[in-house]
Amino acid sequence: MPDSPLRYVNCYVVETRAGLVMVDPGWPADVGWQALRDGITHSGLDLADVTGVVVTHAHTDHHGLAVRVREASGCWVGVHRADADLLDQLRDGRAVERRNWMWPAECGIPETERAALRFDPVYSRRISVLEPDYRLDAADVARLTGGRIEALWTPGHTPGHLCLRVPGDRVVLTGDHVLPRITPTIGTYSCDRDALDEYLRSLTEVADWAGDVDVEVLPGHEYRFRDLPARVEAMRRHHEARLAEIEAVLVEADDAVTVWHVARRLTWSRSWEETTGQRRRLALAETLAHLVRLRSQRRVRVRPGTPVLWSPEPGYRHSG
Repeated sequence: MPDSPLRYVNCYVVETRAGLVMVDPGWPADVGWQALRDGITHSGLDLADVTGVVVTHAHTDHHGLAVRVREASGCWVGVHRADADLLDQLRDGRAVERRNWMWPAECGIPETERAALRFDPVYSRRISVLEPDYRLDAADVARLTGGRIEALWTPGHTPGHLCLRVPGDRVVLTGDHVLPRITPTIGTYSCDRDALDEYLRSLTEVADWAGDVDVEVLPGHEYRFRDLPARVEAMRRHHEARLAEIEAVLVEADDAVTVWHVARRLTWSRSWEETTGQRRRLALAETLAHLVRLRSQRRVRVRPGTPVLWSPEPGYRHSG
């Protein structure tokens, strides 16, 4: 992945009776394409034998080379129907328009900052060219792979994220749902979607679904690991700590405040001044997702408008 701090995405190939099924071909760049072809050859396999591609979620670092793999092999490509809808919205500009106009106003992003946080409509269309052959439900993956691969719908990181397991090999492919060291971004561009609730629910489900601690976890980034339940618990604690940190910011404020106000005062891996461009946009989306979760838990109040304003519940303010 050129110019990305993640450096690479993990692509997996599963042998089935119907041929090879590839999971997450990777970032759409020539260097990624060459690495993918080299990996296939090094494994003693042939790209022409790929009969299907399953995309764990509709982020371009995971699905970006799917079109090229399909052109080279004639395979089918499957994406969960919720993420296929998201690709449709990015292609025709609906999602981009909302994120560029309504969302910044609702979040209280200053006018002087909005240009730097804009989504490029041309770029968004270019990275969403994939039109899948199958708009999947989780059960469809087992049908398409002759039962070799099973899927679980795990929304949160995206609305249609899928985790996969290969029971015969005792492995679980977690995409970006569970990573061994870093925490995937859980963000939203709408006050109406409780993405963090979706994520925490499916996080518990995937730990139960995977089975015991000895199942090997194959993530979309970083490295393989075991003891999925322990990692899931660590990630749950991370989000609880973030929710508490946001509550504290709201309590310290003199009045109801914006998403922008809250995000600037949270702890990020870099300082706020260094959290620029896409990183700042993701930080704001993550802050909103946690505020929406707190509202669902009746721990904060929201005042609709432009911008949307957030404040702690009076009981919490009093006890704090």
